[in-house]
Amino acid sequence: MPDWTSWGEYVSFIDSDDYISSDLYEKNIEILQKDKTIDILQFPMVFVEGERQTPAEFPEFVPGTHMCDKKDFFQFWGSGGTGVRGFVWQNIYRKELWDGLRFERMYFEDCEIQSRLLEKVHHVYVSGHGAYYYVQREGSILHSRGSAQKSQDDFRSTIPFIERMAAHGVERALVVKCYLLTANRLLDKSYLFTAAPFKASYARLNRIGVSVGEILAYKGLPKHKIKVLFCRLIGLDNFNRLQAAITKITGRHVTA
Repeated sequence: MPDWTSWGEYVSFIDSDDYISSDLYEKNIEILQKDKTIDILQFPMVFVEGERQTPAEFPEFVPGTHMCDKKDFFQFWGSGGTGVRGFVWQNIYRKELWDGLRFERMYFEDCEIQSRLLEKVHHVYVSGHGAYYYVQREGSILHSRGSAQKSQDDFRSTIPFIERMAAHGVERALVVKCYLLTANRLLDKSYLFTAAPFKASYARLNRIGVSVGEILAYKGLPKHKIKVLFCRLIGLDNFNRLQAAITKITGRHVTA
């Protein structure tokens, strides 16, 4: 990443595969110039799959919303349909937030750095102006074939985010949801790759302290909690051996 210490007041990113609306910066920079306390301005994002365009929706945080509490920041960025969402491309940042921070060389580097950025933030504004068009394509990080490194980086970026969600008092139901979604991804992969890194991730994830009672009370899809509860009952090593045996017998990998 280049050194931008002598550039402007704000930082924004555009991935080479994506595009933005023509009015995005003009209208949103005007908002930032009027309120110098805003650290992050988030604008609308649209998922693009071929001819289909689907706006990303966050019902609790409508355009015009001001957030000035870390609980709200982590609630907002943890409220995606698939759990933690760390998109940095959907934001304009005050440049000073990036002092001492740079992207790690890893998969999901945006999610990893977003949780560290939010620890430095005091004011987030949700704008309704402009749009970032996030193009879904085969071969991208999200849609490419998995690997041990990709999975490990997923947990390396997501687990610290959930830890911060819990530490800042985000609604417990949302913490449990993000925990279960992450635990299921981990358990789907743990027996396929080197055991030690996955065991460490599993142990760290469980130190967040989600209880059996909270898992049982989870109102999402039952399959998201069954695998986690069963693993807690028999232990990770036995769970992995069982999954490997089922896959060998059936020829099908068991997923949540």
